[in-house]
Amino acid sequence: MPAAVASPQRWFAIEPGGASVYRTDNAGRGFVQERASGLPQGVVDLRAASDSVAWARTWTGSCRQGKADCWLTTGVFLRRDGGQSWQPVVMSGSKAQ
Repeated sequence: MPAAVASPQRWFAIEPGGASVYRTDNAGRGFVQERASGLPQGVVDLRAASDSVAWARTWTGSCRQGKADCWLTTGVFLRRDGGQSWQPVVMSGSKAQ
């Protein structure tokens, strides 16, 4: 589960599906679940710059025919409101060989 520490008291974690952010404001003694609006599945990394600003890196992939004609998309998403809404900052795709 990707996690980040914003301050000694405030930590964040994102469930693997990316639908919810878990936040603690008391160093892990209790967590609040919040909806992660705009954040897709595939979160592989989470970094916090402050109590309200963080980045999430995502990887998603798909194949058109079984294991052929495959693509990998990497995204970076930014939040500025404590984790409730995420905006894409960088999206890039590459074709797997």
